[in-house]
Amino acid sequence: MGNPIIPAATGVVAGIIGLPITFPVLLAAGILSYFTGGWLTKAVFGGERVERFRENYRKEALQQIEEQLRKSRIEQKVHDQIYQAFETLKQRVHEEAEAIMKNTEQNLAESLANRERNTAITTKELQELEEMRTQTEQILGSAQRLSQQCIQHINVVVDSVEPEVVTA
Repeated sequence: MGNPIIPAATGVVAGIIGLPITFPVLLAAGILSYFTGGWLTKAVFGGERVERFRENYRKEALQQIEEQLRKSRIEQKVHDQIYQAFETLKQRVHEEAEAIMKNTEQNLAESLANRERNTAITTKELQELEEMRTQTEQILGSAQRLSQQCIQHINVVVDSVEPEVVTA
């Protein structure tokens, strides 16, 4: 079965399109008949009958104009257009904000990954440096022991060989 909104929307669109055409025609016909039709109708019909017709015509024309305005619901259409424009703007702002947020999150994730990688490298380097320090201290300790042993051997050798005393 068909959508009941489509014929209603078509009628509204036809009314909107027809209003700019029918309103000026009615207005022009009313003005034209007011100024030119007066003397013609007086000549053909009579004064009283012409006045009655003129009054009825004015009332009918005003009623038709009011009815067309009521049918077209201008305020509702203006409200709908403003609402639609605002919704479109709101959607665009939302999309752009989402894109900016997504980009920021991606940049933060990349920065965090880089920092963790650099921290891991730094931690590894620190471990290596600590191992080097430990090995260097061991080497230094060994060198000091060897130096002490060498000094002791030199003292023993020097003590065992007595230097000749040269008399002059």
